[in-house]
Amino acid sequence: MAKRSDQPGSRRRVTPRRAGEPGSGRGRGRRARILRTPLKEAIGMPPSIMLLLIAAAILLGVMLSWGLSVSSQTSTSAAVPAGSQSERGVDASGLPVLTENSIGKEVQRLVDTGTLQNPASFDVTACMQEQGVDDQILMIEEVSWMDSGPAWLLVHSATTADVIHTEGGEVNATVVRSSCGTPESKGASSSRLWNGAVKLVPTS
Repeated sequence: MAKRSDQPGSRRRVTPRRAGEPGSGRGRGRRARILRTPLKEAIGMPPSIMLLLIAAAILLGVMLSWGLSVSSQTSTSAAVPAGSQSERGVDASGLPVLTENSIGKEVQRLVDTGTLQNPASFDVTACMQEQGVDDQILMIEEVSWMDSGPAWLLVHSATTADVIHTEGGEVNATVVRSSCGTPESKGASSSRLWNGAVKLVPTS
């Protein structure tokens, strides 16, 4: 009688698994490498570096778009004719808003156009006396001075207006409060907002 192979003491034949067959750890690792390899070979670099390059390209695109927008706005502002309200800037009352950086252009515009206001509520002579100025008034204009509100721009010089028109030169500009020269004024230094010299070019 033949002996049964499952009897005690009998040897069991074990068939070794080949690499890559189910259950083989080495096979699972190789499949994972096979799945990862095509992506790396397709882009020619690790995915992490590719993501960084994409993010940098997006950031560069945003910066270029912003730069073009700013350049367009600057070009539009530079094309505005000199002396227009868009360039000068006006407040809610229509008064030109002046600063230390824009007062030179405004004085030049006043001299070029010959604008001279005759204020009914502002005593120019009394204000000039309060400020201790002996020059002759060339131009007067009601303005809005930075954050101080309504004020008066006085353009004065020892040189006549005709000489300034033909030869140019330096004139004095003083910005004062509306209370300058009135009983409500607290003195020259209190009513004076700005004072300086402005160099003008000939207008004719």
